[in-house]
Amino acid sequence: MTALLRPLFFIALTFAIFGCGRIGDPIAPEYVELSKPETPSIRALGPTIILTWKTPGRTLGGGPASISGYLVERQGWPPGEEPCVDCPPEYDEVQRVDVAIDKSNVSAPNSWTDSQTVDGWKYRYRVTSYDGRGRPGLPSDPILTSFKDLPAPKVKISPTEEGFSANYNYPSLPEGYDFRGLNVYAENNELLLTIPAGINEGRVINLKDSITYNIYMRWAALTPEGWTAESPALEAKITPKDVEPPEPPLELAAFQDEVGVRLMWAPPPDERYASVVILRGESPESLKVLARSPANTTIYLDKTVNPGVTYYYGCMGEDEAGNASKLSPISRIRTKE
Repeated sequence: MTALLRPLFFIALTFAIFGCGRIGDPIAPEYVELSKPETPSIRALGPTIILTWKTPGRTLGGGPASISGYLVERQGWPPGEEPCVDCPPEYDEVQRVDVAIDKSNVSAPNSWTDSQTVDGWKYRYRVTSYDGRGRPGLPSDPILTSFKDLPAPKVKISPTEEGFSANYNYPSLPEGYDFRGLNVYAENNELLLTIPAGINEGRVINLKDSITYNIYMRWAALTPEGWTAESPALEAKITPKDVEPPEPPLELAAFQDEVGVRLMWAPPPDERYASVVILRGESPESLKVLARSPANTTIYLDKTVNPGVTYYYGCMGEDEAGNASKLSPISRIRTKE
């Protein structure tokens, strides 16, 4: 290449590589519509309806979804009106819900509670996700439910050792509702017990004695559409107590003593009495409380006897809660003249 052409070659090469030095206009990324949330599930709780749905993890194009929130929409029909199947849907926007963020669970559950319900109405809901720019995705499939005010439970509650028992009669529910039983909750909404329909009594155990618990009980039913419904709660304060009596003494012996009648008894091997009740009478049918003996002894001396009288003795063990056992075997003795 001649010396004259060499500079022209490098100038042409420079233009080929860098062009004219102007950067082209940026190309906007293609918008991929968000996929629709799963069909929400419904649970009626007292005077409210709770919707729950999962965050869609992907866009319609298959990429990761970037969702900022949800739009919840509702339709309602008063008693006597039915949802129109062929009519175009006319939803009212009722709430915007922030997305639930759970890095360990891509399809994290989201929920919203509708507290503006009216007895006897039917409601239809749908949920639509939107991204950070407010652009909506596809709405979820609609979900329909009836709503009726359920009565609060009437339950007989009896404290027991380490818990309590609950007894109820079959409730009267709105037409079309399928009774499923009674749910018993702790103060933190932990489900302690479900007494299914057809069984009228259940028992909660493993609570600590002498501690007061706040307990909430709700009727459980299914709506005509098959959704779970629970009644307003019956609140109660429960203090478990020991109501189980101890085992009775195994035997009772009576001996003549210089100053009266000496009694000796044998408690069951596994029983630890708080006290022992001594009974006396002049016949087995006339026994009355004579005295209480402390727990650390198995002997009692009766100094109030009269000479030449036949006496009948019995004893009962008592525990710390004051529960008394059944009567021991009766012992008979006649004092000296």
